[in-house]
Amino acid sequence: MTDQLLPPAPADPPAPAGDPQAPDAVQPPAPAVPPAPAAEAVPGTEAAPAPDAAPAPPPRTPLRERRAARAAVRWGLAVILCAGLGGGSAAYLTSLHREDVPGLGTKSDGRWDYPALSLPALREGEAQPRDRANTAGTHFADPRDLLLPAPAGAKPDKALPGGVVPVDRYVAEYGKDDRAKLRDALDVTGVRQITARGWTAPDGTHARVYLLRFPSAGYALSFLNSDLGVKTSGPAVEPNGSSLSTSDQGWESAPAAFNAANAFVEKAPFGARQVRHGYLRVGDTVALVITDHAGTTPAVPFRQTMILQGQLLA
Repeated sequence: MTDQLLPPAPADPPAPAGDPQAPDAVQPPAPAVPPAPAAEAVPGTEAAPAPDAAPAPPPRTPLRERRAARAAVRWGLAVILCAGLGGGSAAYLTSLHREDVPGLGTKSDGRWDYPALSLPALREGEAQPRDRANTAGTHFADPRDLLLPAPAGAKPDKALPGGVVPVDRYVAEYGKDDRAKLRDALDVTGVRQITARGWTAPDGTHARVYLLRFPSAGYALSFLNSDLGVKTSGPAVEPNGSSLSTSDQGWESAPAAFNAANAFVEKAPFGARQVRHGYLRVGDTVALVITDHAGTTPAVPFRQTMILQGQLLA
């Protein structure tokens, strides 16, 4: 019969346990492996680093700190540069004369440009006129070496070149009525020598300096006070060409290194040329300094001449 039932197909055999080819097979869990026991640390020893471990890189400086460091270096270099430039500039300026620096030039007060002065050398055992041991106040140096030199640019006076002059040349500096009396006084006091130098300064001032050397300081003092009549208020004997001399008020700051120092100026009204004159006494020597100028005679160079001549005598 065609309708006979066929026998059922045999079932597939079960896949063996653990076969990976089975599509729906479930892998059994791997057996747990116990962790290796940690090595016990030995007291007093440190664990050595792994031989292949690379050293850790140094920590990087933050950007803000690097910028601050660079700024500090730049400012430090700027300070050093400025200090160097400032020091060099200061050294340059201090080496200049004040008149050579723009804006710092000082207007001249009229002083004359005298050369450097130096005292003549004395022989051994010779004292200065103001030494206590030199009771007579004697100047042992040659009087010609004690005369003040002419300032720079001055025109020398041919009549007074800086040497010895006769008594008549000296008394000619005074009025005609006083010359005979002064000549007799110089004879009585025994003046030993008169030296003189004259010049005309670049500003037109005519200047003369006379040194009268006496036997001792006493004779010099007598001639100054008694014969010339020099007092603080004014002299009794006027220079030639001067009408009335009075004390020079600007002479108050004169050095005190001289035995006597009196300065006078011709009082207005005066003639075509005003006269300034003064006396110095140091030891056995009396100095006469006289200047005149058309119109008003400058005071500053006159006082300057007085001071410098006194320093040579002291």
